Amino acid sequence: MAKPAVGSKITVQSVVDLIYPVGSIYMSTSSTDPNTLFGYGTWERIQDRFLLAAGSTYAAASTGGTASVSYTPAGSNAAIALATTQIPSHNHTFTGTSNQSTGG
Repeated sequence: MAKPAVGSKITVQSVVDLIYPVGSIYMSTSSTDPNTLFGYGTWERIQDRFLLAAGSTYAAASTGGTASVSYTPAGSNAAIALATTQIPSHNHTFTGTSNQSTGG
Protein backbone atom coordinates (compact mmCIF):
# COMPACT_ATOMS: atom_id res chain seq x y z
CA MET A 1 0.00 0.00 0.00
CA ALA A 2 1.23 3.49 -0.84
CA LYS A 3 2.01 5.94 1.94
CA PRO A 4 -0.99 8.24 2.65
CA ALA A 5 -0.70 11.74 1.22
CA VAL A 6 0.05 14.56 3.65
CA GLY A 7 -3.21 15.92 5.04
CA SER A 8 -5.23 12.83 4.04
CA LYS A 9 -7.60 11.20 6.49
CA ILE A 10 -6.13 8.21 8.36
CA THR A 11 -8.59 5.34 8.62
CA VAL A 12 -8.56 2.08 10.54
CA GLN A 13 -8.35 0.32 7.18
CA SER A 14 -5.24 2.26 6.12
CA VAL A 15 -3.51 1.48 9.44
CA VAL A 16 -4.41 -2.23 9.27
CA ASP A 17 -3.24 -2.33 5.61
CA LEU A 18 0.14 -0.92 6.70
CA ILE A 19 0.52 -3.36 9.59
CA TYR A 20 -0.98 -6.45 7.91
CA PRO A 21 -0.58 -6.18 4.13
CA VAL A 22 -2.03 -8.98 2.00
CA GLY A 23 -0.11 -12.19 2.75
CA SER A 24 0.70 -11.28 6.36
CA ILE A 25 -0.07 -13.62 9.24
CA TYR A 26 -2.15 -12.18 12.06
CA MET A 27 -1.80 -14.30 15.22
CA SER A 28 -4.14 -14.10 18.16
CA THR A 29 -5.31 -16.16 21.11
CA SER A 30 -8.83 -14.88 20.46
CA SER A 31 -11.26 -16.84 18.29
CA THR A 32 -12.82 -13.57 17.11
CA ASP A 33 -12.69 -13.15 13.31
CA PRO A 34 -10.26 -10.31 12.41
CA ASN A 35 -13.01 -8.88 10.17
CA THR A 36 -15.02 -8.29 13.35
CA LEU A 37 -12.02 -6.72 15.11
CA PHE A 38 -10.83 -4.52 12.24
CA GLY A 39 -14.17 -3.98 10.52
CA TYR A 40 -13.26 -5.11 7.01
CA GLY A 41 -11.40 -7.62 4.92
CA THR A 42 -11.41 -11.31 4.15
CA TRP A 43 -9.28 -13.41 6.45
CA GLU A 44 -8.38 -17.08 6.17
CA ARG A 45 -7.97 -19.04 9.40
CA ILE A 46 -4.94 -21.31 9.57
CA GLN A 47 -5.74 -24.09 12.01
CA ASP A 48 -4.37 -27.53 12.77
CA ARG A 49 -1.05 -26.42 11.29
CA PHE A 50 2.29 -25.52 12.84
CA LEU A 51 4.06 -22.36 11.69
CA LEU A 52 7.82 -22.75 11.47
CA ALA A 53 10.00 -19.73 10.86
CA ALA A 54 12.66 -20.00 8.16
CA GLY A 55 16.24 -19.72 9.29
CA SER A 56 19.64 -21.36 8.97
CA THR A 57 18.21 -24.81 9.81
CA TYR A 58 15.00 -24.59 7.75
CA ALA A 59 15.19 -22.58 4.55
CA ALA A 60 12.08 -20.74 3.38
CA ALA A 61 9.67 -23.06 1.53
CA SER A 62 11.85 -26.13 2.25
CA THR A 63 9.58 -27.94 4.69
CA GLY A 64 6.47 -28.05 2.53
CA GLY A 65 3.57 -30.03 3.85
CA THR A 66 0.35 -31.48 2.62
CA ALA A 67 -3.25 -30.37 2.48
CA SER A 68 -4.36 -33.71 3.89
CA VAL A 69 -3.61 -35.13 7.30
CA SER A 70 -3.95 -38.78 8.19
CA TYR A 71 -3.95 -40.25 11.65
CA THR A 72 -5.08 -43.33 13.50
CA PRO A 73 -7.93 -42.70 15.94
CA ALA A 74 -7.41 -43.83 19.53
CA GLY A 75 -8.55 -47.40 20.08
CA SER A 76 -7.95 -48.37 16.46
CA ASN A 77 -6.25 -51.64 15.52
CA ALA A 78 -4.40 -49.98 12.65
CA ALA A 79 -0.64 -50.52 12.64
CA ILE A 80 1.93 -47.85 11.81
CA ALA A 81 5.39 -48.95 10.69
CA LEU A 82 8.38 -46.80 11.62
CA ALA A 83 11.90 -47.10 10.29
CA THR A 84 14.62 -47.36 12.94
CA THR A 85 15.82 -43.89 11.91
CA GLN A 86 12.43 -42.51 12.98
CA ILE A 87 12.62 -43.89 16.51
CA PRO A 88 14.52 -41.82 19.07
CA SER A 89 17.24 -43.43 21.15
CA HIS A 90 15.71 -45.03 24.25
CA ASN A 91 16.06 -47.92 26.73
CA HIS A 92 13.75 -50.64 28.01
CA THR A 93 13.94 -51.94 31.56
CA PHE A 94 12.55 -55.11 33.08
CA THR A 95 12.10 -55.97 36.71
CA GLY A 96 11.11 -59.52 37.62
CA THR A 97 12.21 -63.11 37.37
CA SER A 98 12.64 -65.46 34.49
CA ASN A 99 12.67 -69.25 34.37
CA GLN A 100 14.65 -70.75 31.57
CA SER A 101 14.21 -74.38 30.79
CA THR A 102 15.99 -76.55 28.30
CA GLY A 103 14.07 -78.76 25.98
CA GLY A 104 14.47 -82.44 26.37
